[in-house]
Amino acid sequence: MEELVIKGLVKTIGVSNFNIQQLKRLLAADNLRYKPAVNQVEVHPYYTNNELLDYCKQENIVVTAYSPLGRGAADSSDPYQPANVLVDKTIQKIAAKYNKTAAQVILRWGVDRGYTLVPKSVTPARIQQNIEIFDFSLTEEEVKTISNLNQDYKCIHQELYRDHPEYPF
Repeated sequence: MEELVIKGLVKTIGVSNFNIQQLKRLLAADNLRYKPAVNQVEVHPYYTNNELLDYCKQENIVVTAYSPLGRGAADSSDPYQPANVLVDKTIQKIAAKYNKTAAQVILRWGVDRGYTLVPKSVTPARIQQNIEIFDFSLTEEEVKTISNLNQDYKCIHQELYRDHPEYPF
């Protein structure tokens, strides 16, 4: 990947699903010429990933959140079926205050926390709504309230790779 930078084919390099230990090892590598500009990881109100976000900020690595809206699922104690963050009562209450959707509040929460987001949608109306998050901001207290919803629920599980020595989760 560094050769692509050298050749001018890309400006920066990014990584995905790197945890703190993997980032530290990469950044400490003697032969590292270009540190990653971005780390794409799962982040949403039920998986706030605070420690990794703080580390990336300290290292000037931008975080891009995938699954920023979590994933809709029935309430369950099964860690592979986390509750649907879009129907969370706390988020619904904040959404009503701003006359916004729960998704818009969650996306705004991410922006207010300082990372980029890649929400998934194929519905034109939802795509438009996802863009309409820059006409309001959450209060510091609301950001903290949503952050306190963390349940360490990951939506994306890569169990197939659990035995791999580089398994990041």
